[in-house]
Amino acid sequence: MGAAEPERAPQQTAGAWRMTGNSPIPADVIGLPDRALYRVSGADKAAFFDRVLTQNFSAFGSAGQPNLVYAALLTPQGKVVGDLFCGLPESAEHNPDGPDRPDWPDRPDRPVGDFLLDLPQSRAGQILAVLNRYRLRAQVEYASWPGLGVWACDTPPSGAFFAAPDPRPGMGWRAYLPVERMVLPGSEPGVYRARRFDALVPDPACDSLPESDFALELNLDLLSAIDFKKGCFVGQEVTSRMKRKGRIRTRSRCVEIAPDPGPDESGPDYGARIFANGLELGEIRSALPPGFGGTHDGIRAIAVIRLDRWAEADPGQIRLADGRAVRLIGALED
Repeated sequence: MGAAEPERAPQQTAGAWRMTGNSPIPADVIGLPDRALYRVSGADKAAFFDRVLTQNFSAFGSAGQPNLVYAALLTPQGKVVGDLFCGLPESAEHNPDGPDRPDWPDRPDRPVGDFLLDLPQSRAGQILAVLNRYRLRAQVEYASWPGLGVWACDTPPSGAFFAAPDPRPGMGWRAYLPVERMVLPGSEPGVYRARRFDALVPDPACDSLPESDFALELNLDLLSAIDFKKGCFVGQEVTSRMKRKGRIRTRSRCVEIAPDPGPDESGPDYGARIFANGLELGEIRSALPPGFGGTHDGIRAIAVIRLDRWAEADPGQIRLADGRAVRLIGALED
């Protein structure tokens, strides 16, 4: 397991946002400024994504099919390069009551059929570079879309340019609105991460280094990111073999860490190892800010753990190297 910490998003990623126009956004809307948005065009985009990414794009946008999917880009060895959302926004004609749309880059019209690619900002360059290596002669083009922002919400806000249910269980909706109509007031960090932790949803951009963890270790098969019934994708052989074995040894889980009795009371660093009687059980990936634990007394964190070792360990002996006790939140098995 790696010990280096991945690039972290700014603290304001969990801030609540409000509309500055006439259509206020409910208080349950959380701004996600650590995202990078791109328009994907070209005649081969669906076939190319279907061939490379873990999700099925063969019927994307067809009647009865979701218009927002969650997927991952893997290495041939099955390690996660990064995750992404891909949406198929409706045209302005299909949503005449929405706000004025920001211009699509280099296009005077509002094209129907282009994809909206929603990437983690810290991984966007790497993901696009890998996609371009696989593109060969496929007709696929990417253009940044700086006019939109991303918001997480329990219900879609009125006037959104594009909104759809988040495919990951327990994560509500994702809405895309013009950034110039939004402001960020001061608010407590950790809101969105707390929602992720409650839903047991790791974020590969925060909870993993690039190309260091297998897709199933980050629970991507449980988060609607992988279609095992489709044809090949990059990393498919390793990923499918791990899934077919039936019992997956390593998973991401939510844990609670006892508060540090010292004056610092800070959360553990990325990669802090978890032990029981000298045997390593896993490592911490990301933690909520101290004191942001809801009904929990300690510090909540996402950890990647060995399920078999954890099941055999004495719960009273599971600790970090600094001596703080660690306990599992929720079920150990899927």
